[in-house]
Amino acid sequence: MISDGHDEMVIVVDDNDNILGYKTRNQLLFTDRTRVSGVWIENGKGDVLLAQRSWQKEFHPGLWGSAAAGGVEKSESYEQNAYKELFEEVGLRDVPLKLVDTRPVTDADGHMMYLAFYKGTVDVEIDQLELEDEVEAVQWMTKKDLTTDIKNNPTKYVPSAYALWDELFLSK
Repeated sequence: MISDGHDEMVIVVDDNDNILGYKTRNQLLFTDRTRVSGVWIENGKGDVLLAQRSWQKEFHPGLWGSAAAGGVEKSESYEQNAYKELFEEVGLRDVPLKLVDTRPVTDADGHMMYLAFYKGTVDVEIDQLELEDEVEAVQWMTKKDLTTDIKNNPTKYVPSAYALWDELFLSK
């Protein structure tokens, strides 16, 4: 069974990432902004590693997102969370990550977060990745194909993610 994470203490922040307090996930209000890290992974050819969320997830089940992402817990920094999520979700460790951007984000569903996006590069075959229960599948996709697919099928992707991908990664 997939952990629902409802007992984890997450960090609630304001629009400038100042800590307002800590809550368990089931205590969160719709108006609470939480810290989230996202990890964008490319291979040496510039292809993008995408992860499909489990169909059992509460939010955005079955949608495709970046290689890893997750809520930052009380005892973590954004960077610590990025490395943890990358290992837990797809089994990658020792991939150097670089902070690309931080900003407040409100997705199409109204979920508010303060997002820190990291980027790393690794050459690994899909069958070498170890997926956790929260990840349904992974795939490598060229940036061109991803850009086209987002335009043609935006509902396949996590709205808080793809909204920033073009600006931060695909147009560079």
